Amino acid sequence: MESVLSYFRSYFDPGRPAPFENHSAGQIARHLFETLNRQGPVRYFGNKERPAGLHADLFIGHFYAFEELARQNDFSKRIAFYSVSDPVRRRRRLESLAVEFGVPLPDWDFPPAGFDHEATMELADLVLLVGNSYTLETFPERWRHKIRLLNYAVDHSIFQRDLGVERRNDFCYVATNCGLRKGFMDILEVWRRIDPAVARLHAIGEIEAPWDELLAGSNSGNITAHGWIDSREDEYVRLLQSCKFAHIPTYEEGQMGTLLEAIYSGCIPITTRASGIDDRVLEQCIVVEPRDIQGQVDAIHRVLAWSEAEYRQRSRKLIQIAERYQNWTEFEQRITSAIVGQIDNLRPIGNRPVNNDASPNTPITNRRQVINLPHKKGVEVLDGFLPAADCDELLKCVAQYRNARQLPLIHRKQRGRSLHYMVIDGAAIQEHFPQLAKLNADVNLLVNRLNGSKLEPLGNPAARININITPPDGEYRWHYDRNRVTAILYLNEVAGGETEMFPNYRIYLGRSKHTHLQRWLDSLLMKKPILRLFGKKLTVAPRKGMLIVMQGDRCLHSVRRVEGVEDRINIIMTFDAPGVVFPVEKELDSYLYSKKSTPAFDPNYQQ
Repeated sequence: MESVLSYFRSYFDPGRPAPFENHSAGQIARHLFETLNRQGPVRYFGNKERPAGLHADLFIGHFYAFEELARQNDFSKRIAFYSVSDPVRRRRRLESLAVEFGVPLPDWDFPPAGFDHEATMELADLVLLVGNSYTLETFPERWRHKIRLLNYAVDHSIFQRDLGVERRNDFCYVATNCGLRKGFMDILEVWRRIDPAVARLHAIGEIEAPWDELLAGSNSGNITAHGWIDSREDEYVRLLQSCKFAHIPTYEEGQMGTLLEAIYSGCIPITTRASGIDDRVLEQCIVVEPRDIQGQVDAIHRVLAWSEAEYRQRSRKLIQIAERYQNWTEFEQRITSAIVGQIDNLRPIGNRPVNNDASPNTPITNRRQVINLPHKKGVEVLDGFLPAADCDELLKCVAQYRNARQLPLIHRKQRGRSLHYMVIDGAAIQEHFPQLAKLNADVNLLVNRLNGSKLEPLGNPAARININITPPDGEYRWHYDRNRVTAILYLNEVAGGETEMFPNYRIYLGRSKHTHLQRWLDSLLMKKPILRLFGKKLTVAPRKGMLIVMQGDRCLHSVRRVEGVEDRINIIMTFDAPGVVFPVEKELDSYLYSKKSTPAFDPNYQQ
């Protein structure tokens, strides 16, 4: 695959240092380049360069220059990269706030003259958007189907160095520029109401006119302005590590990198959804509304009342969640997942060390990543395949369906791990979930690209597509599938409920895969000593929007017991050669999709 990437040479320039390469834009550009470079040659252009007459399979461009390059070159697929919330809405909101506050509008904070947001969005086959569900909601609904969210990371090792700093009940406000967009007016109004004897705030960032005068006029002595400090300097890290909390009530972002720096330094932020931090990380922060001055004051007093033990526990958990969901491996994985449906024959994203038997709590950075499906590893994991908002809509539909009827709880006891779950089978889905037909078709296209041959959804309507609901304490037995390829799409995240797989672990008899001989061979491979010697286990925890594609009839797999109080909900899609019929269908369907009595033999095999 040949690709073209357009970003900013002042932030990233392949082969030589860039002036601002440590800034978030520089790190984003570098990881975009490295991800594309694994797929084939990449031509890189700065944002002010306007090449014409290029030919390439894929173009990814920063939204400033995207439209012009997309029009004057021949690209098979075009992906726009937005690092901010919807620019039209963003300008409208900040213009209103500038008038309200009587401050100038920072024109340097907006796209260049001539930028056409509408044309850019319409030209793009896909849009990569940095941010969270709030950032997505700033874009008109008509475009959201083509937007894929992702979050970038920072080098957390810089901020977790032990510099021997004493941590106090202080707050930090960290921004490259302390001004309108970053919520600095909220800072001034909130801290005017905070007694200097109760708490202090360290403002780190450039403060230009008229904000320096506004600070001087409202500061009661509890705000210390430090100016801009390079984030790589010890002075910067010491300041952050001296604070237990951060107060950053930003108004508009893509994603705020300095907020992550504060988190990794041990600060618990009081911030807004507009910060763009991953929703799961944001759940561990104190979320306030912009311009809710009293609400922010109350939040400050609330966190100051925490005990030292509570602060430490919350800070540790926040850092763990941030490490899990906001890392560069996940960033690159989401890029690859987004484009795998656009371009044929993408190679896997990395040759990095793999933990073949990661524990359920192992961060995704240490788990097996995207793997080629055909005849090699037999499984592919695509994180962020379905946007979180789409997952939430499907979960609402599932809840409505369950409210109107009682699903049978299927419980088939077996040694080791039982079948204990509920299911909405394909016949019910066809009638009550028509929206899944498009999803099934999209996954079918992906499956065919990965498999290298034409497969179709099973002709058997009951088994073609299911919604599996595994309740707390539920699990799913060890088994092979009847069909060649199975896709599993997670709609939510729960404790436990990991999918365990031994890919390409079967002495496969082909057309005789349902015979007594195949059953004997399968039972032999399931014996623990043989599993330990020859099996390579892959464990994948449920993650909203993640898709697993596996060679189902060659991959021994199961679901661990679900912990906690939430049901594990996922969609199962099955594919095989056109017109294929399995001799075990009648008994197996009855076993999997009803509470009828269990047959005396394993229904995966013929009697």
